[in-house]
Order: sequence, then structure tokens, then C-alpha cells
Amino acid sequence: MALGIISDDDTAQDRDIIIESARQGSRLLGRPFAEGTFDFGAPAYLQSIYQMGEEQRQRQDLKNIKPARGSADSIYLNRAYFGVYSLMGMLQATIRAERPDV
Repeated sequence: MALGIISDDDTAQDRDIIIESARQGSRLLGRPFAEGTFDFGAPAYLQSIYQMGEEQRQRQDLKNIKPARGSADSIYLNRAYFGVYSLMGMLQATIRAERPDV
């Protein structure tokens, strides 16, 4: 609950919708770290981010979940990743990304 995405008042169905949406976004934004070397110049990746955003924007089940969700930190982090990824796409950058050993 630290990210402010799930509320104690959510129904089980709402929680499932929110969790699956968050998982989908996390998998997509984490893909560069999972692949090691990643080509942001390939347009398919950024297009998939745009497509996911548009699909989620149009989903009535997500629209019906009130109130708006996400702590300021989680919203900032998502926007920061999107901004950096968009910039790397414009630069057609190929990067080497590694997940830290935890």
C-alpha cells in the first residue's frame, strides 16, 4: 500500500484489475533491464508503451475504480521512466542495462 495504488476499500475484483494493470506496466517498463542490451531506436518498444497507455485509458473497468490512484512518488517515477525512455527513443540509443544484484 506504500505506493497508494491499492485501497482498503477496494473490492477483490478492483484489486485484481489494479494489480494486473500494474504488472503489465512493470513488465513493459522493466524490459530494457531484463534484456541487458536494449535498442531504444527500434520503434516497436515505444509504440507498445503508447499502446498500453491508450488501452488502459479506454478501459471502462479502470475508469470505474475511484478515486484516482498512486502516490506522488509512484506517479513521478512512472513519468520519469517514460520521459527518459522517450528521449532514448528520439536519440535511437542502444544501451547496456543491468539489474543490480540484490
